[in-house]
Amino acid sequence: MIQQTVSKLNNEFPNINILGFRNGYIKTEAEKQTLIKDIANKKPDVVFVAMGSPKQELLMQEMQQHHPAIYQGLGGSFDVYVGNVERAPKWWVNNNLKWTYRLVKQPTRIKRQIHLVRFFLKILFNRI
Repeated sequence: MIQQTVSKLNNEFPNINILGFRNGYIKTEAEKQTLIKDIANKKPDVVFVAMGSPKQELLMQEMQQHHPAIYQGLGGSFDVYVGNVERAPKWWVNNNLKWTYRLVKQPTRIKRQIHLVRFFLKILFNRI
């Protein structure tokens, strides 16, 4: 999937300078440290991280300590960008319910998103 994303970016933005990329599956601390060193060595201006929350935010915080750049967490945006996942319709987006739409379309996400469901129900029933 990451190769699809890079190919599409290169096609749509011919002057883009992508210094490196990899999948978001970091299994070991050594892998993470290698990635952080690579970013520090290449010194990019912008780093996109598409791992989902809170993994991407934690990783970006750690990377920022080693190399100052603009870090952007994209979650599943690359999946939408290359057409692997359908973008939420405008109503869902306008009402800040993209996560709900994705959950309805992909019920297997419930394990990762149960905290969002609980938060939504608390808001819905004025428990916050």
